[in-house]
This record gives sequence, C-alpha cells and structure tokens, in this order.
Amino acid sequence: SCGSLSLDKLEAMTCVCSVGLDMIAIPGDTTADTISAIIADESAIGMINNKTTAVRVIPVPGKTVGEVVEFGGLLGYAPIIEVVHTAQLSLLLVAVVFQHLFAA
Repeated sequence: SCGSLSLDKLEAMTCVCSVGLDMIAIPGDTTADTISAIIADESAIGMINNKTTAVRVIPVPGKTVGEVVEFGGLLGYAPIIEVVHTAQLSLLLVAVVFQHLFAA
C-alpha cells in the first residue's frame, strides 16, 4: 500500500526466486497488449530458467494505482499495483539476448 513494490520488481524477482505473478491487482484500464506483454515476459523468464512460470493478474474496473480492492471472505484484499506500460517488453528482450549469448 506504500508503493514499495511494482510489477517490474515482481517480474524481476521471478528471475531468481519466484514462479510467477499470482493474484496481482492492476488498474482496470490496463490494455490487453500490456497484459500480453506481461505474460510474454514471464514466459521468457520460465524458458530461460527452465522452470514453470504463471501469471494471474486481475484488472479491476474503476480502480487506479494505490486504491485497494476487497475480494471478500478468505480472499482478502489487494492494493492496485502500477503497471508501467513502456517497460513491459524489457525483460523479454533481455531474455532473448541471454538465450543467444548462452545457446552456444
């Protein structure tokens, strides 16, 4: 809720210790292209690290960064995390470069 974590940081953590992005609430106006890029990033990370990765992001209509969404019951709540639209393909491009460097 204080903005310390961003989607970019969560994606970066996937490279070393995590298995993907799970139950991340994002702004409802996030485009399908941006969500596709997030999925592509995670797929590239999984391919390069030879591990299974997954993506479950939840676009929340009418909510913006910093707001909180209540899922109810045992599901609890989640802060809406910022999605930086211009940086989504950065990890995918890095993954492709590493693949070519270490393929030999």
